[in-house]
Amino acid sequence: MENFKHLPEPFRIRVIEPVKRTTRAYREEAIIKSGMNPFLLDSEDVFIDLL
Repeated sequence: MENFKHLPEPFRIRVIEPVKRTTRAYREEAIIKSGMNPFLLDSEDVFIDLL
């Protein structure tokens, strides 16, 4: 291990927080406001990010 300049931290960071459930109408309004660009959605409006 002496060959490595930086070793990874010996722990994992996990964040658990409640996820807001929305209606279809709310999601449609959010994507229309973002110009149909999912990259411009607010993070709180994204249920799951597969990118």
